[in-house]
Amino acid sequence: MKRAAYKMMLALVWVVAMLSPAMAEDLKVRLSFTPNGFHSAIFFAEAQGWFKEAGLNVTIEDGTGSAATVNLVGNGNFDIGEAALPVVAQGRASGLPVVAIACFEPIWEAGLLVPEDSGITSPADLKGREILYGAGSFETPFLDTFFAAAGLERGDVTLVNVDGFAKVSAYAQGQGDALITFVPLIEIIVDGPRPSNGILFKDYGLPLNSMGYFATEKTIADKPEALAAFVSVMSRSFHAIRDDGQAEAAVAAIKAARPQLKTDAATLLKQLQALAPYFLSEATTGKPYGWQAPEDWAKTLGAMRDAGLVPGDVPDTDYYTNAFFPQP
Repeated sequence: MKRAAYKMMLALVWVVAMLSPAMAEDLKVRLSFTPNGFHSAIFFAEAQGWFKEAGLNVTIEDGTGSAATVNLVGNGNFDIGEAALPVVAQGRASGLPVVAIACFEPIWEAGLLVPEDSGITSPADLKGREILYGAGSFETPFLDTFFAAAGLERGDVTLVNVDGFAKVSAYAQGQGDALITFVPLIEIIVDGPRPSNGILFKDYGLPLNSMGYFATEKTIADKPEALAAFVSVMSRSFHAIRDDGQAEAAVAAIKAARPQLKTDAATLLKQLQALAPYFLSEATTGKPYGWQAPEDWAKTLGAMRDAGLVPGDVPDTDYYTNAFFPQP
């Protein structure tokens, strides 16, 4: 799509956000984790006053993982959640009434980090190596698919279970030959103690959606105008960051909102810049940021069905909606 047409589409999206103050709504938002570079968009939108302009009073709470956020939102504790959307789909399959309303990272950034000096340049080189992972992490059910695409079996490697963020520090300190993690974010964190390269799951049979926002069926029914405004403002914020050179200002907004955050501004900026290529997939290019491509969801749910994480008889459109974007 030509640039002028794309800007016109964005303008249509942003118009949705301009609700009158009389329609103001309170929205409680739960993030997936403690803020990292990806979260700059929501804090930037808040700092710019765009939520207020749209008639929204947005409260942002930090998270402790996608699964926890899905459960909290699914049980009615928050209006909106931000999480890895495959985890949202898994939550819906388990009975939670959650639906994805926007995907701002339609390319899965999970994979392996391997030391630059390890001689590992492809998954085939992992044979006989020790890999640090979290047994309870979302990516674990997909390991057999990944290994098969690389011509390996699970028994060809040694998987070492390390819980939570401890696996990052363990890897940084020299343990293991590889680490399963979110590659762009963690590659920056370990760059000093253990410079590493990434091997992405998406290149080996696992092209899943990643981070986005979701709500319950009840919130979608009760607050459609507020959700449309929220999605529109977020689309505007991602556009400003990725296309209009506002990345540094967005990172500053995180630090202003979370002065206690240990991650420094320079690292947050590197994270944001590393994640920016993941904000659009081939199928979403030319669409407003956050719009969800049926092709991307088909690949995501196909991989999840193969892994036994969602049932095979539920249509893709049961898991997501583009109702809060301008319809053709």
